[in-house]
Amino acid sequence: MYQQFELAFPDGALIRPEMLRGAAFGRRLYAIFVIARSGSTWLTELARNTGVLGCPQEWLNPNFCLATEQHLGCPPPVHFGTTEINEYILAFIQHSETAGIAGIELSWPQIQALSTRALAGVDFSFLSTCFYLRRRDVVAQSISLYRSAASGFFHSYQTLPDLRNQFQEVEYDANAIAGNMVHLIDCENAFEEMFLSCGLTPIRWFYEDLVAAPAKVLQQMAAGLRTDLDSDNPGSTMKKLADVKNTEWGARFQVDRGDFLAAQLKRRPQMEVEQLSPVGEM
Repeated sequence: MYQQFELAFPDGALIRPEMLRGAAFGRRLYAIFVIARSGSTWLTELARNTGVLGCPQEWLNPNFCLATEQHLGCPPPVHFGTTEINEYILAFIQHSETAGIAGIELSWPQIQALSTRALAGVDFSFLSTCFYLRRRDVVAQSISLYRSAASGFFHSYQTLPDLRNQFQEVEYDANAIAGNMVHLIDCENAFEEMFLSCGLTPIRWFYEDLVAAPAKVLQQMAAGLRTDLDSDNPGSTMKKLADVKNTEWGARFQVDRGDFLAAQLKRRPQMEVEQLSPVGEM
């Protein structure tokens, strides 16, 4: 990811804090911090489709930044005629904002890549608010990440038949699933350390909450950004990729690696409901 990021922004310019503060003036900027395979692409599409929450997509995903075509409403830097990171950040904020509201989705690996362009670490003090999306069922999450990474098939909007076939042909691999679980929990712990060190108090959700009641999650987003929704049922084209194989593998993994799983669950940040804001009442 670091190499791709450097290719996207080859001049090595650092992110200027004054640019971020200037961009935030008169706007409500927000971030959705995410753990992989937690429904983030679905959530950001729902947010975009409300028409009032901006377009909080992966604007700084290195793959998107190196593209020539837009992804999920995200024009790449080439669209704005720049490869300078400050110019691009300001351009995508201006392009994506709705009535002064603009957002971005950020994973932990993306924040690590961004940190190479920040003199003293990434400063999020310019944000009006932030959100954090993760997943309770880390076994299902690890299987989802393994199948998608092994096949290249991450989202239902990817239409190449070969990707779908490759997704189905991926074979069960307990070691690979375990490796993904370690990575996901490492990301969770890294986010908690970042929230503490940066003084951030994100509004927290779980994938399972989003699936159960997406309208409530959108309402909470709107409340956090001090705006109103015209509709809390904006619709989405996204579809779940998980099938019966995911369920079977989940049960198999818990038998095959029960001791490993128990040890990993002890490494996870606290999961109590009281950590959640009002979505926790679902």
